[in-house]
Amino acid sequence: MTVPTAVDTSDLLSMYRRMVQIRLFEERVADLISAREIRTSCQLCIGQEAIFAGVAALLEPGDVLWGENHSHGRFLACGCEPHSLMAEVFGCEELDASETEEFPRSSAESENSASSQEETAEYIDGQPGTFSDSEEPGPAVSAGSRVAVNCFRASEETGQDGTRLVRSLQLAARQQLPVLFLCETTFDARLPSVSEAHQPDSLLEVASSLGIPARQIDGNDAESVLSAVRSSVLRARRDGGPTFLDCRAFRWPGPAEAVREWEYGVCRKEELLEWVDRDPLPRTTAMLQQRGVPEEQLMAILDQEDETITAAVAYARRMLLQSQTHRRAG
Repeated sequence: MTVPTAVDTSDLLSMYRRMVQIRLFEERVADLISAREIRTSCQLCIGQEAIFAGVAALLEPGDVLWGENHSHGRFLACGCEPHSLMAEVFGCEELDASETEEFPRSSAESENSASSQEETAEYIDGQPGTFSDSEEPGPAVSAGSRVAVNCFRASEETGQDGTRLVRSLQLAARQQLPVLFLCETTFDARLPSVSEAHQPDSLLEVASSLGIPARQIDGNDAESVLSAVRSSVLRARRDGGPTFLDCRAFRWPGPAEAVREWEYGVCRKEELLEWVDRDPLPRTTAMLQQRGVPEEQLMAILDQEDETITAAVAYARRMLLQSQTHRRAG
């Protein structure tokens, strides 16, 4: 059966809004860390927004999504409101409901993220990219049921050793589980050379050898991500079994404009600029404008999400003060 993969403008616009929110949240966190107002380290996902927003756009209540890093982007993509997430990044302690103020909640409160590890405990052994070795899948992963999306980063563990991941692929292929294995192959601006972040294509080869459809996609291209994920998720819902996607993207630790000003060798600087020019946000903006979406509408989304993140920071500051007052009083 042919699976439709065309991306509607309305779907791309919704994805764009989520990408904007993730980008503004991450950039604000980066600024606050630089100003030492946030005293914890954070793994930012600036440049990977299309991957997270594309995956979350296809999830339904009851589906599960989990991963090992860059969790801010996943939480926001799934519809979690940014106020409490920002408060957590600030290091606020949990307070009783009577001691906290109300904050605006997202219209799409997530059912797919925070508790997904507990919900899928029947068949996840707790390791990134892996399932348990049980021959009998739990009811949550029987064919035709809800879809599980496993996001993991291509690393030395999964890219070279990969024993646990290979077992998971074997199990999913054997039992035709409704799983999307999504490998985040992220090139990193902080490495001396982008090529050092390149992982071998062995995972694609392993998945293909097991009969699992496997392909590499441009993780900086929102339309390509949404189209590929839609095909994979619909295939899983129709008892088609697992799919393996290798999303190639570029990640940097701050605003894209700053990357252009970094001092590197000539080759390194050209390499960086090539990736920054493929920034998923400007690319998605251009796609939407080509489809006839007015620039004013896109600017309005930027303004609205900027107000949301500004309000989230203000909320986090108030909650931190309340938390500190509560701790001193206790």
